[in-house]
Amino acid sequence: DTMTKFGGNQFVDSTAIGNYKSFIALDLVNYIHELYGDRDIYLFGKSSGGFGSISIVMDYPDTFRGFIDISGDSYFPYCYMPDFVTAYMVMKDNTLDSFIEKYREEFIHSQDELTAYNVVAMAASYSPNGTKIELPFSLDTGEIIEDIWNKWLKFDPVRRLIDETEKLRGKKIILQTGNRDEYKINIGMNIIHKILERNKIEHYYREYPSGHFNINYFYIDSFPEILKMYK
Repeated sequence: DTMTKFGGNQFVDSTAIGNYKSFIALDLVNYIHELYGDRDIYLFGKSSGGFGSISIVMDYPDTFRGFIDISGDSYFPYCYMPDFVTAYMVMKDNTLDSFIEKYREEFIHSQDELTAYNVVAMAASYSPNGTKIELPFSLDTGEIIEDIWNKWLKFDPVRRLIDETEKLRGKKIILQTGNRDEYKINIGMNIIHKILERNKIEHYYREYPSGHFNINYFYIDSFPEILKMYK
């Protein structure tokens, strides 16, 4: 089910938690073709799944026909950096390993602890060092470690699209987001929309009066839309 010991999954290849991108784009796709023959394949997801959808399609543009990205993590300076302060305050008196061990031993967590653990989960995807994890900030001072933060930024769909827009030309693309997203992901989604628009890459974009949660109803619009685009 692609869950990890950190709960979330960004659907990238990581030496710390596994090669989920390759599993989907190679193993799973080949298995589908073996079962059903040659056919168009689309990816869809929301939040981390939305990030995975656009990212995997950019990495394997010849494999997928298109994607639905619902509030996928994007524009990392806005959607992740605000949580670094909370994570630092929670973890500053611990080592990373001791925080992870303590978190996994307890059953009840504060909102700040949940936020910190999510930052660790992101680091497991974006900045692994072998089987270890490197945080993008110092646990001693809280300052940003630029070399590690830059590793994160290389995954940011907004940053990637600056050089990789042509990979999405001709794809069926649906972007949806809530305009009150708690992680400000609506800003990143709108930037993606504007980049595609400037480059005249056809896509469907819609904002809803919603936040980041309880937004499965977006699929009521996007599934029929991608089928309509298919025709």
